[in-house]
Order: sequence, then structure tokens, then C-alpha cells
Amino acid sequence: MTELQLEELVNELNINPESSKFILSQISSDIYFGKVWNHLPWENQIEYQGDKFYFINRIDHGFIGAIEVTSSEMHAYLKPAFRGKGIMCNTLREIILPHAFHYNKTDVLRITIDQNFHGEQFRQIEHSALLAGFKDKHTIVDQLFEYYAYRNEYPEFRFTEELSKSISEKELNFIHDRVNSINAQLQYMKERYEILFNEEDKLIELLIKSLEEFEQLYDQKVRGSL
Repeated sequence: MTELQLEELVNELNINPESSKFILSQISSDIYFGKVWNHLPWENQIEYQGDKFYFINRIDHGFIGAIEVTSSEMHAYLKPAFRGKGIMCNTLREIILPHAFHYNKTDVLRITIDQNFHGEQFRQIEHSALLAGFKDKHTIVDQLFEYYAYRNEYPEFRFTEELSKSISEKELNFIHDRVNSINAQLQYMKERYEILFNEEDKLIELLIKSLEEFEQLYDQKVRGSL
């Protein structure tokens, strides 16, 4: 994802933080981690899984930055007004990279920095990446560089129990609505199969039972956090 796309995502999150496309959990006082689904599965038939992101938040300013993480790459954006203050490099080194290594179960992470895109800010952005611990600079193509970070050079990530329990009743209601909708669709498919083929569909029965068990587990988890 390009820096412009990340900027648009940050702006969208600030405008509509309750959007269902954002599935976020607070992992530190000012960092949120989660996935972004550009196409919600009940609105679009395209098979798609959400991309993983970290969002940097400031109480008085809202979300000011985003970091996209794949299994081996990272792309970052920070609003211009907050650059040059050590926010990105400190956040990466202390919170995001330790969590990314832990969550992705990887020992190496890679970022790319495009000098043509950043222009005069390239040196400043590269300096922040180096301070965050990225090294081993390589040239991919002209003016596009890659850098690596290694797990054994960072502390282990530790979850904060108080933050992990910040789930709302609204989340519980949301999952109940989605489960009820899926359950109804499964019931419909089950009856359609049994009438058309004159035999029971045991597989869908198992799916329905598993869905009910998932809803019960989800209910317990959310209510335990309230």
C-alpha cells in the first residue's frame, strides 16, 4: 500500500472510527492493531481477507499515522505535522515491531522507502527507520530501497491485560447479528439440499452447531471483558 493510500485510510478512520471495515484492538496507550476489510464479506462476494495495520493515536489529534504489515514487509505513514519528533521510530521500536514479530511469527521484517516519492523528506524518513532498528540497506530499483529488522534485536512483546479487556457491549451485539444472519443462510441451504436431493445434510448441521458454539464462546469472552 502506498503512502497516499495509508493517508486516506487514516483520514477515513478519523471520520468514521465505528466503521465495520476496521477491526481494531488497543495494544498500548496510543497504538491500535487490527485488520482492515476494504470489501466486507456480507456486501461483496469477492473472497478477501483483511490486511493487518497499526494505527497511531493521539488523544487531542485522533489518528495520526498508520503502518501496514504483511508477513515480511511494512509500509508506514505519519502526518507531516508529527514528523521529526521521534514518534514513528520510538513507536516502531518499543511497540509495533515487537508485536509484529510476535503476531506474524517471523524473525525478519522488511520495509521499503521510495526516494522519488518522498523527495526532500527521504533522509528524514530513512533516519527514523534506522533509529527504529532497520538495517542492511539494499537497492531494489533506482531510488527505491529496502531495509531489514531482526527479531532477536527487540524485546518480547507483552500484552497489557487492562487494554485487552476494552471490548464493548456493541461488539457483542454486532457479532450476534452477524451470527444470526449466517445461521439463517445455513438453515436455508440445509433445507434446500434436503428437499432437492431427498436426504439429510449432515455437513451443514455440523456447521450450524459449530457456529452456535462460536457464538457462545464469543459471548463469554466479551462479557468477561465488560
